[in-house]
Order: sequence, then structure tokens, then C-alpha cells
Amino acid sequence: MGLLVLSSHYRKEYLELLDVASREGKALDDVEDAVLGIDHGLIGAQLAIQWSLPPVVCAAIRGHHRTDQVLPEHRWNTLVVHLADALCRETGIARMNEAPGLRRDDPALAELGIAPALLPTLIEEARVEVRRATDALAQV
Repeated sequence: MGLLVLSSHYRKEYLELLDVASREGKALDDVEDAVLGIDHGLIGAQLAIQWSLPPVVCAAIRGHHRTDQVLPEHRWNTLVVHLADALCRETGIARMNEAPGLRRDDPALAELGIAPALLPTLIEEARVEVRRATDALAQV
């Protein structure tokens, strides 16, 4: 959500962010604080708060790249969003270069009880679901 806000309402700053990340060979998440003084997780969480979304949703949006900073009661949901985000990048659903891709050694996998050996299956299942959704939307 935060990246959508940046790209649509703060285009100049977003393009600067993309430029710095590209020049330095880093993910957007790694340069946001230095370039903008804020990161897209916080921007998205603030929007979620304004929309009166539940605290667990706001926390998951805020912490999806900073899972170590999440309160225990919001941790599971945040880890799910963190891995869903990585899965979207891995499958090509979203290529916003916001953070590193899906890693077999991501601690979130173990914490959620997902064996790294299952990742290829999860990735393929996500690709199948994207094709189904794309086909369904094309018929609307």
C-alpha cells in the first residue's frame, strides 16, 4: 500500500528512490529511510489506520519488511504478509524491487512451519492461481 501511495501521489520522490536504489544496487526498502526519511511500510500502515483497518492489519503492513520489530500478538499475520510479498516478487506477480526475493533461509518459513523444500511447489501454485485470476478478469 505504501508503494502505491508513493508511486501515485509522490511520483518525483518515488522516481528518486528508484534511481538511488538502482545506482546503488539495492532494494527500495534498503534506501527508503535515507532518501525519504520514511519507509513504505509506515506509509501503508498510516493509510490503513486512516481507513480504520484492524490493528493486526496495520501491524502486518507496517512490519512486513521489519518482522523483528513486530509485537508478538501480530507476529504470525506479519510473517504471512512478509512471505506473501516475497512470493509475489518470486513469481513475477509484482516486481517493484522493494526488498530481496524469497530466500530458503528466511526465518519466517521455519516460524510458520513451512519447509524450504516446499517453496518450488508454493511458487508454482501461486503462478497457477495468477493465471486463473488473469483469465477470469479477462472475461469480465
